[in-house]
Amino acid sequence: MAVKSLLASAPVSRLWLRRDIRGDEILRDPAMRQRSASSLQELSASISCTDTLQEFRSLRVLHLEAYVLPKLYPAVLWGVVGLQRLSLHHFEEYCLTELPAALVASLRVIEVTPKPVALHSAFALRLPAAMALTRLSVDGSFYTITSHRAAPSATVDVAAMCQQCQEVVIEAENIVFQLPLGVYRSALQAFVDMLLQPCSPEGRPAAWQRLEFRLLGDVTVRAPSGDGSAASHGNKQLVLFTKPAAFIYKLRHALLGVADARVRVSFQHWQCSIFHPTVIEIERLL
Repeated sequence: MAVKSLLASAPVSRLWLRRDIRGDEILRDPAMRQRSASSLQELSASISCTDTLQEFRSLRVLHLEAYVLPKLYPAVLWGVVGLQRLSLHHFEEYCLTELPAALVASLRVIEVTPKPVALHSAFALRLPAAMALTRLSVDGSFYTITSHRAAPSATVDVAAMCQQCQEVVIEAENIVFQLPLGVYRSALQAFVDMLLQPCSPEGRPAAWQRLEFRLLGDVTVRAPSGDGSAASHGNKQLVLFTKPAAFIYKLRHALLGVADARVRVSFQHWQCSIFHPTVIEIERLL
């Protein structure tokens, strides 16, 4: 194969392979490993074998394409150390909480582009407890899909968002903000309290600085009560379901009632291909 011969001829620092090229076959070639195991820093490929990437110790940026495997299997990433940026493209299933411990320690940026499907792909922002990110983003494929029903539906662990991510940018049709188990007066007030909380109950300082949500549909805030249900004893305030513009109005009003609430909230309507998402921006003023 011409590609194999070319890659075996000299060390490579950056390699992008088309989705239809089997990355395992290229990267497992002995000549390729001998030449580039210590030089390859950025890779974009479709990988399915668990030991393909282990030799590439200098890898810092990895773009994984779902071609052979529709689901992200964390075992594919075993043995990878020092990775700082991970991009996941068009997987149907993935669970960030199952990432190997070595990645949890080193990763600073995660980018996800869920596979567009007819009735919503799903993304869940849930992270391993030890992970600390500078940026997490979800690409909703607004420029390529032709129906809002193909955009992802996002569920966000608010505690992980506020305490483990400096910046979060999510494109979706609908978004659900899931609050941790607790005793709350209302879902909206609980969301505001999480934004203003200087640290977690475990003492972890709040990390978030900027949050951006580009939405085609609705916003839901869920505050599960002590027995685990979303609205126990008929208390409907523990679930807030609203449109993005109304959510911004309610959020601003709630923040006005808090002295020295150093949070700026804004929104705008954005034209993106055939869609007009509402963009919500929440910024912490340090």
